[in-house]
Order: sequence, then structure tokens, then C-alpha cells
Amino acid sequence: MQRQLGKRFGSLPDWAAQRVELTSVEQIGEWPEAIFDAPSLEALLGQDGRSAS
Repeated sequence: MQRQLGKRFGSLPDWAAQRVELTSVEQIGEWPEAIFDAPSLEALLGQDGRSAS
């Protein structure tokens, strides 16, 4: 997932990499589709590390 996010949004900041590591399988399962619509990494993952969805 980190590789896909990196290809879409560029180098991941530490908070985003940590968010991916700590996220449930269910939430990660939603990201591959949402990655196409999200205007930014913050919009997809949430700026403070909580999912915006």
C-alpha cells in the first residue's frame, strides 16, 4: 500500500507511513479505490492520521 500511495502522491511523510502500518485490514481495503478520487494524501488518510472517510 505504501508503494501505491507513493506512486500517486510522491514520497510519503513519516506520519503517512506510520498510518499505513497501524491501519486495519478493513480500512486498507477501501484505499485502493479511494486513491483515484482523493485530491491529496491528507484527504485520503486524514491530516492527523485519522481516515477522512
